[in-house]
Amino acid sequence: MSTAEPPQAAGRPPKVKEAPAPTPQPQGKVVVSIPLTELHPSPNHPFKVRDDDAMKETTESVKEYGVLTPAIVQPGEAGGDEIVAVHRCRHACELAGLAELPAPVRNLDDDTATILMVAISSGRTSWPARGRRRTK
Repeated sequence: MSTAEPPQAAGRPPKVKEAPAPTPQPQGKVVVSIPLTELHPSPNHPFKVRDDDAMKETTESVKEYGVLTPAIVQPGEAGGDEIVAVHRCRHACELAGLAELPAPVRNLDDDTATILMVAISSGRTSWPARGRRRTK
């Protein structure tokens, strides 16, 4: 038995093996460093970022250990990236003198972004009275 390929038919280009399609990167799995100047808060975020004692503690932690919980961002409609969750981290980085914030960039619909925002915020140990969103 011959393993040679059959001769090429007259007038036809030679067969070329197609390269396999590239494997897509899993969305949001890669954390990238984003300049703080390109990050904007979500207009749907219900809390204000305040300069209180907790922010001072967060800033000191960022100075000492770096960012332990990356923010989650999505591409902004007006350019840059919009912070979906962990808004306080951006301000702590700014106060700590850092120029960038690590974050996975995700393409999210509004419902998913809201669910992530609430789920991550629910891990907070305290809710400032003035920061709570009223539901009525």
